[in-house]
Amino acid sequence: MSWINSEVDLGFTKLTSPGGLHICLIYNDEEERKEIVQNFTQSGLSSFEKVAYFADQPKPLDATEWLKQYDVRSSNDLYPDQLFLATASEIYTPDGTFEPDEMLDKLKGIYHSAKDGGFHGCRGSGEMSWALKGMPGSERLLEYESRINNVIIDHPLIVMCQYDATRFNGATILGVLKVHPFMIVKGMVVQNPYYETPDEYLGKQK
Repeated sequence: MSWINSEVDLGFTKLTSPGGLHICLIYNDEEERKEIVQNFTQSGLSSFEKVAYFADQPKPLDATEWLKQYDVRSSNDLYPDQLFLATASEIYTPDGTFEPDEMLDKLKGIYHSAKDGGFHGCRGSGEMSWALKGMPGSERLLEYESRINNVIIDHPLIVMCQYDATRFNGATILGVLKVHPFMIVKGMVVQNPYYETPDEYLGKQK
């Protein structure tokens, strides 16, 4: 099977894509969010993709407990390194500061580890509420999100970013829409009419 799948099964819809996908999940219903995360993760594991998940919680994630929490079925012989779990602080702000360049390099590294590991693809999702904690550099969140769209051209990851609409203000949510080419609406992935390319979005921030 080819490393880069042209048919991408996200678990709740199917898209044909020659490269990566950058999707925002803006939600105000926790049960809906958990169902989407479950389907997204289950589909990746079932398709022999590497799956990464970054949870905004203070304690390390135990793989068995995490899979139970999301009701994801996994065989006892889950391939080594297929599921990569980490806390948001470990990934986004390991030294107490958010550096977009470092995080983008981590995404590239996850992509290469999946490719070198023989997986059929690579997908990841992050709970973005870590950015509300006032950590230095968190004001560069949307810059980072915009630049992901350049990274996935040569590193075709599937990236799903989760935003709680009850916690982020309206201005931030509008910015989130501007930097994600795809969005989830009623469980379906649709092209985002508010999207601006990195050149367009970042050019306005100068």
